[in-house]
Amino acid sequence: MTQELDTRTTAAAATSRPRDVVVGAALVAGALLFLPSGLLHPEPGPGTGLEQVHDMVTDPLWIPSAALMVGAFALFAVAFVRLRNGAERLRRVLGWGALTSAAVALGAFVYLFGQVGAEPLARDEATWFSWVMFATHLVVNPAWGLAVAAIAVAGASTQRRHGPSWLLSLVAGVVGGLAWAVSMVTAPYLDLDDVLFPIAGTLLTLWFLGHGIAFLRGGR
Repeated sequence: MTQELDTRTTAAAATSRPRDVVVGAALVAGALLFLPSGLLHPEPGPGTGLEQVHDMVTDPLWIPSAALMVGAFALFAVAFVRLRNGAERLRRVLGWGALTSAAVALGAFVYLFGQVGAEPLARDEATWFSWVMFATHLVVNPAWGLAVAAIAVAGASTQRRHGPSWLLSLVAGVVGGLAWAVSMVTAPYLDLDDVLFPIAGTLLTLWFLGHGIAFLRGGR
């Protein structure tokens, strides 16, 4: 009888989520900054890729969008680092998420200075900023999207109870992360980001909000 009770207690502990105010607050605040950063992001105009970059960085909404992006991804990095220190089975994938979140935040911080020396971009001439921006957009951002999708899969695999909320979380994290990665990689060549970017932004916002609230509340 005692052994049966111990088994039930262990199973219940495995399906419960510990309360963590720091992680919860970081995820919720990050999500609340993440969505408007995308909504404020200027749309590129006609012209070459560099000319489009010039149009975006000289738009009045560029700096507010970049500033919100810095805050959002810095908070995601904080949450992933804290989770990594307490989740042995997810340590590697959460480390990937923390590293890519910090890298995106760093790239977005550089975005804040995009208007400095932007004149060559209007003449279709590459600058240090354009190289940083393209590297962040085509490499770092897709890596972050893949990290989120991987975290969603790895996290779902550790849950013993597979209810509707489990499925919704898995779908939001995987589809949102993959849509984010594909939209970033294909943006310079295809118009897929017009469809994928809003989908990714919405799903990932809901994913981070849902998990953030769950960590603030704790329990199952």
